[in-house]
Amino acid sequence: MTVPFDYDFHHDPLPVSWEVYRDANGGRVIIDTCRQADGSTLYAVRNWSRACLSKKGDWDYEASPSNRPDNWLETHRFPTLKEAWKKACVAAQNIVADYKEQVDALRAAQEGTKNVMANYERVIAILSDGGDASMKVFGGSMTPIIESRSVATYRKTDDYQIGDVVLVKMGRNYLTHKITKIASDGRFLISNNKGRDNGWVRKVFGRVIAINDAPFGRPTTSPANKS
Repeated sequence: MTVPFDYDFHHDPLPVSWEVYRDANGGRVIIDTCRQADGSTLYAVRNWSRACLSKKGDWDYEASPSNRPDNWLETHRFPTLKEAWKKACVAAQNIVADYKEQVDALRAAQEGTKNVMANYERVIAILSDGGDASMKVFGGSMTPIIESRSVATYRKTDDYQIGDVVLVKMGRNYLTHKITKIASDGRFLISNNKGRDNGWVRKVFGRVIAINDAPFGRPTTSPANKS
């Protein structure tokens, strides 16, 4: 039985269980009727994983009766349906709020990814036009020669060499890693500074000529256009 948050408790007869909340992601909050040995009735609030809601509002794993603490019924059962219902509604609303927060965080991360990709595209466009371009680089795979969050300045050249730290695209990812081999057909083996090979590429967008405005790598001539 699925019912709204403002359920009328004067309905009769009462079901054994009430479904307070269900969503498309499998989230679920129910109230179970728990008949006691002395004939009385208590109410348990459970979720989709069968965890049990305490009176403090925490979801706790419910062990078998023989393995439960002595005060389990006191802390995880409600004496009236109305009290259980109020707690269940609050728990359901918290699930909705948590889900919304997760969705918002995911959207923010996706937006952040779009911004990062746009930054790479900006740098590549400048390099293609013959200018220098700068952006922050992240990650520890090139330490200690390039620390995370350093600002790398790139320049397109025609003579990439082994040891140059370059900007390339491997699959869907852009990397600022170094050239460790050059094949006879013009391909470059790209590796990080920890001994891991990323793979071979044909296209190099530019090499790093400065880190945090300090010259980096071998000397190079100035471009015709600087941005």
